[in-house]
Amino acid sequence: MSEIRKNRTLPLLALLVVTILGSILVVVLTRPKTGGCVCPGSAPTAQPHTAPGRIPPAARPPLDNPSPGIDAESLEWLKRLHDWYYPGPNTQGFEEIFIRDFFRDKPGGVFVDIGASHYRVRSTTYYLEMHLGWSGLAVDALAEYADAYEKHRKKTKFCAVYVGDKTDAEVDFNVIKSNKRLSSSSDAVGKEHVGDVETIKVKTITMNDLLAANGITRFDLLSMDIELAEPAALRGFDIDRYKPMLVVIESHDEVDKEIKTYFTAHRYSAIEPYSRLDPLNDYYVPAEQVAAFDARMAEESAMTAPASGTAGPVDEKDEQ
Repeated sequence: MSEIRKNRTLPLLALLVVTILGSILVVVLTRPKTGGCVCPGSAPTAQPHTAPGRIPPAARPPLDNPSPGIDAESLEWLKRLHDWYYPGPNTQGFEEIFIRDFFRDKPGGVFVDIGASHYRVRSTTYYLEMHLGWSGLAVDALAEYADAYEKHRKKTKFCAVYVGDKTDAEVDFNVIKSNKRLSSSSDAVGKEHVGDVETIKVKTITMNDLLAANGITRFDLLSMDIELAEPAALRGFDIDRYKPMLVVIESHDEVDKEIKTYFTAHRYSAIEPYSRLDPLNDYYVPAEQVAAFDARMAEESAMTAPASGTAGPVDEKDEQ
């Protein structure tokens, strides 16, 4: 009797082993690459919205007037956004709130973050990944940020390159030792921080070549903050081909005219309600979408909360 039972058990054990090995093989084959500079493709799988629970208004810090020049109506609108999209932001100003408002906490999007710097501090994409399941590419000339992205940002692929208007060249990159976020290829930035600068050689690549190398054919958000080097990066980017839904770009006075000329030439228009409230950045969308955005804002004026998880006006805590 025991021999018969043994003979019946062996095929079952064999079947179980084959099933387990098959499952392991599927996981290995479908696991995204984590090395190098390979980024998620054009259609990432949407992730569930796991944003933290809303904090009662009484427990939130007050929103101070960010600028004396803001009119009362704009300030009231900003306070509503602060209420709707709290907790936050991780960003330097209100970038995170404006990005979340534009996309209405849409889950599963794709971003390209040029000048990404720290994986969380002042990041325009940290919340999108950690709570809305976005994925994408983070790019910075300083390779020292790579390990933290590997540890904390599992859906983001980090590339240590300098984005400019040429590929396979080199630039002198001025590293500001006391505040590396301000590091830049700009001579003006280097002169401004004399005695606090280390100049290194960094490889360059155009955005077009970077996106092609990583298999990205479309993405939702372009965030760019590279300290006066934005015009050169834009010259190497075919925005008409990729057509991001929203561009958030730092625009200092020295390069503001060039940036505006680029977007006007490619039929992108600024979202004035965002740009007016942000002294550092401008927000651009395809020109044909501005009217839809304005209409959505008019609808929202009577809302107590935005419709979560819907897209913008288009068709379609860790350790430090």
